Amino acid sequence: MSIAKSNKKYHVFLFLVSPILGLFYGIKGGSLKVIRWSIFAYTVIYGSLFYSLFYGKEEEGANDGVRHLAKAERHYQDLDFSIWWEELIAILSLDPINGTQSDVFIHVISYIAVGIFGAPFLFFTFVAIVYGYFYSGAIVKILSYINWNSKYNKYYFYFFLVMLFLWKQPQDMQTVRTWTGMWVLIYAILYYHETKKKKYLLLALCPLLIHVGYALLGLGIWVVLFSGYRNPKVYFIIFIFSMLISNVVDKVGFLDFAAQTEVGAEKSKAYYADDEKLEERDEATQESGGNFYAKYVYLGIHYYVLSAVIIFIFIILRKRGFGEIENTLFSYALAEASFANFFTSIYAVYNRSWGIAGVLILALLVIFLSKQNLNKIPLSAIKVKLPLSVIAIVFLPLILFFISTFLAYTSFNTFLLPIISWVVPESGFTVREAIGLFI
Repeated sequence: MSIAKSNKKYHVFLFLVSPILGLFYGIKGGSLKVIRWSIFAYTVIYGSLFYSLFYGKEEEGANDGVRHLAKAERHYQDLDFSIWWEELIAILSLDPINGTQSDVFIHVISYIAVGIFGAPFLFFTFVAIVYGYFYSGAIVKILSYINWNSKYNKYYFYFFLVMLFLWKQPQDMQTVRTWTGMWVLIYAILYYHETKKKKYLLLALCPLLIHVGYALLGLGIWVVLFSGYRNPKVYFIIFIFSMLISNVVDKVGFLDFAAQTEVGAEKSKAYYADDEKLEERDEATQESGGNFYAKYVYLGIHYYVLSAVIIFIFIILRKRGFGEIENTLFSYALAEASFANFFTSIYAVYNRSWGIAGVLILALLVIFLSKQNLNKIPLSAIKVKLPLSVIAIVFLPLILFFISTFLAYTSFNTFLLPIISWVVPESGFTVREAIGLFI
């Protein structure tokens, strides 16, 4: 008992000295429970350091995190509860009052952090607590389905495991709403799959309170979840159909319907990108002098790769040992990817829906590769290993992009003494800026 307490104290101390070392120490411990709460602790500390990175930055042209923080500081300082409550009712009525945050989740944490505590620096800490709880829970639940003793396909397994961790990281919480909602949704479907408890059906609807955009983004998942239908064959046919018609579906009718409310008009205007705008975006990308991996992501090449992965999984891997969890994840992934394709011209919906589908596809691949010996598949070198190798190579620019964004959004104090940024927020700087000092 005393040894266990000593280890906990050491672990806590390690997080305060170097959160990233605390994370590695927790993962090394092996227990899924320890791993889960190590990821949670790391994510909360990581998020708490955003304030120092965004401190004093101009709202004009800034990222989502800067704009949300600025709005929280500007509107919620000394806000009377009765006014906040009226604003909350307006948000729930899909008619938010000008100047407020437009979703329940961010409206609540803005008021708690700034209105009640008068501490804007707590804004991202509260975001991180919610994000970290569901992110760590979902990741560890996925890890629990992996056969860690098999040692099968270790190179492919570890490559796609790294891809899974990089796909949506703690840094993505700076958007505040979209990816927080995603982890709540994935957490809910994973735990409902295991327990069949109805509370997880209710939880699966909660992303609507985090981001009203989930009225669209959640549809593919909800069809599978609430229908109870888990047949990948049917969803694959829908997916192929969605690929064929993705460029000819007219979304204008949907947009006219969505624009009937003020919030709908605002969201649809923000989400919609007509052909002319998409063409301008592509031309600007081709003419820009940005890094090739940034262009790779901007053009959505990784989503075409995921489409190829889906077809490969269905044709080659699906009959090679898929169990209940594999079929379930594949059904969710196919439904969400199909939905993304149906909304190609609404770029934000397309992009974010594929982001959700990507987590499910990578989780499926990792679980499958841990359980099945590829060498037992006839002509494995040509039918399985060659396609997996090509997929891995084509994903390499995406890994470079993930590393680049990690360096740009991660505080140096994630590696050493986060208390410095907590006490002196104006001293915060990113890992990229730290590297620049030595180059």
